[in-house]
Order: sequence, then structure tokens, then C-alpha cells
Amino acid sequence: MIICTTLLLPLYVVLQILIPVISQIITTVCSWVSSVIQVVTQTLSQVCSWLPWPFSTICNWVTTLVTTLQTIWNYICNTIIQTVITIVAWLVSLLIYIVRVICTVINIIIGIPAILLCILRFSPPKRLRVCIKVLTDDNGQSAVTPAAIKQNISRMITSYGECGIEVIVSGIEYIVKPEYLSTTDSSFLSIFSSWHLWFTQRACWCCSEVTVFVVNHIINSGGLTFWGDSWCRVPDGCNTDDSVMAHEVGHILSLWHVNDPNNVMYPHGSPTSHDFTTFQCCLAKRSSFTTYI
Repeated sequence: MIICTTLLLPLYVVLQILIPVISQIITTVCSWVSSVIQVVTQTLSQVCSWLPWPFSTICNWVTTLVTTLQTIWNYICNTIIQTVITIVAWLVSLLIYIVRVICTVINIIIGIPAILLCILRFSPPKRLRVCIKVLTDDNGQSAVTPAAIKQNISRMITSYGECGIEVIVSGIEYIVKPEYLSTTDSSFLSIFSSWHLWFTQRACWCCSEVTVFVVNHIINSGGLTFWGDSWCRVPDGCNTDDSVMAHEVGHILSLWHVNDPNNVMYPHGSPTSHDFTTFQCCLAKRSSFTTYI
């Protein structure tokens, strides 16, 4: 939907480009000013040692005042300003989430005729762009093997290909982020968490590309997607189940669980969960993430 893209694009620009740039500028300026104050403090301390009393005492008072100003400055930069930036980023992230949910619902409702035509086999092929980001520990290691990632990609391409959806993987990126390897959870309230903000900020570019984040473990879940996000998480279950990635991407495309062990959207691990129904294919084709070009 053009209207949704028009709304989402500036929000993504703010979240993924503007806020990080402003944060980096503030960090640089704060660090520079703090360094200058530190040099001034050191210089004053040296000068004070050369002065006779009572000038040395007065000089020491000035030095103490400058040191106090440095402490206040660092607190403002490192705590107050960074907290404000984080709150603004979180609010923008939440707004993106709300807009996506609303647009998804509207897109499904107005797309009912297109879904019906698709069920009657009147539907051209579409494309789904996916980018994959693998989180690692400090040594660049992930619990999910490269072979498992390759197998999941192959299964995703095959399963969606049978729906007439060509999956295009734009790339695989490795990100050192040990703190989120096994600490994220499945609670819906997590959309208000710092890690949800982090994933949203680092999802691939708006607005018709899906991002798969590969982690080691998700608390109380074998894979998770918050409906309304453009990204999902898949854990080390990928090592034994090649349909995990396709399953979570299906949730992004508004597909829900079904009680068929042969279906990709079967909620439990199954060696045969490789198929989609015609209705699922048509619903996925109606998603704003599947495009004609």
C-alpha cells in the first residue's frame, strides 16, 4: 500500500538513520568537551602546585569546581541525553509497530477480492525479499550452523516457490551481539523492551523486505514473530528443522498456525512441515512484503 509506505518511510529514516546519527554526534561532542575539561583540570592541578598560599588554595577550589562541572557534564551526556534519545527511539519504534498493524489489517480487508481471485488461480507470481542477520558471541560464533541456515533458506525458497512467490535472499550478515543471543523472550510485552527496539532499528530497510534474525535461543519459544513487525527471530532449532525460517516468515506474512504436520505453519517441529494451502499462498501473496518487482 502506497499510503502505508509513505507513512513508514520517514519513520524508518528517523529510527534507523537520524536518531543514530544524532546519538553519535552527541557522543562525539560530549567526549570532546569532557576531554577538554580533563585537560583543563590537569593543567590547573599543575599550576596550583606552583602557587604559594593563599593562591594555591583558591586555585584548588577552582580545580574542584571544574572537576564537579565535568561530573555534571558527563551525567547529562551519558544519562539524561542518552535516556531522552532512547525514549524518542522507542516511541518511534512503537509508532512503526502500530502503523504496520493497522496497515496489515486494512490491506487484508481491501484485498479480499484479490484473495478470492487468487484462490480461483487468477494471480501472477510475486517476490519476497529476505535478509538474514546472524547474531554471534564475541568470538563470532553462533549456535546455528551455516549448513542449517543454508538448508532453511533452501526450504523457504522451495515452499514459497510452490505458492508462486519467489524468495530472494539479499544477503547474510553476522553481528557480534552476545547479550541478545539467548536472553530475548516470547512475551508480547517485550515490544516495550530495549531488545525489541534494537532489533527494529537493525532490521533491513523499509518497507517491503523481511528480516530474519538468527539467535542461539529464545526463552519459552522455538522461534518467534510479533505480528506487526517486519522481522522475526529463529533459534538453534534450525539445526534440526529446516522449516523454522519459512514458518516465522509466514507469520510476518499474516499466516497463523494450523493443525497439519505437513504444513509449514504447523506449530510443532515436524520433518514433513513443508507445504502451504492455496488459501495460505493467496494470503501471503496479499501481504505488503510480497511485491511484483
